[in-house]
Amino acid sequence: MTTQRKSPAEVAAGLKLPPNVSFRRDPLPGGIAYVFRHAELGELGRLCVTGTASGETCVVTEIAGDEREAMFVQRRAILEPLSHEIVTALESIRGPSSTPPPPLAAKHSMPGGTIPVEEVRCDRCGALVALLVFAEDAIDPGRFEDVARQMYPHYAVTTAQTYIIGPEQGSMPANFRAAIMKVWPQREPITTFTPDQFRLHVTSLLTGHCR
Repeated sequence: MTTQRKSPAEVAAGLKLPPNVSFRRDPLPGGIAYVFRHAELGELGRLCVTGTASGETCVVTEIAGDEREAMFVQRRAILEPLSHEIVTALESIRGPSSTPPPPLAAKHSMPGGTIPVEEVRCDRCGALVALLVFAEDAIDPGRFEDVARQMYPHYAVTTAQTYIIGPEQGSMPANFRAAIMKVWPQREPITTFTPDQFRLHVTSLLTGHCR
C-alpha cells in the first residue's frame, strides 16, 4: 500500500484558521507563498514554501512589517503558530527535514502605487507638525492597518502627528464624513470626523506650536 503525499497546498487548506484569518496563494520562483490576512490587523505575513535540490521542502515565515512597528508583535503572535502547524503537518507526512528551519523574518513591504501625503508645517518656524496620509482603499480596519504598516518607514523618522484618512463618505456636503486613524507618535482608535471637525483639530495643532 502506498501512502499519499500531501502537497503544502493541501496541508494549508486543511488548517483550522483562527477567527478572522484567511489566506491566498501567490506564485514564487520554485514554490508558492501563502499570504495570511486578518480582518482587523491587515496582512499578517506569508509562508514561502519552496523545494530544495535534495528534494526537501523549505518553509520560510515572513512577518509583515518592521519589528519596531506597533502591531508587529500581534501579527507575529497569530502567524507563528500557523507556521509551526504547517511545518509539523508536512514533517508528519514527508518526514523531518535534515535542514533546520530558518528563523522568522520581518518582511518590509512597501505600498503598491502612490499614497498621497500632505505635510502640515508651522507657519512660524517651518517645522513639520502633521502628516496626513490619504488612503482611498482604507475602507475597513484591516486596510487601515495595511497603510499604517506600509507607511511606517516614512512617519517613524518624524515627530509629526500622523493620521491615515479614509475615503470620503456621504452623498452631500452636509453629511460628508471620513474615518481617520492617528498612528504616530501615539496610536488612537479609528474615529469619524466631518471635514470641519478635522480641520479644527489640525488648526489646534498649529496654534499650539511655537507659542
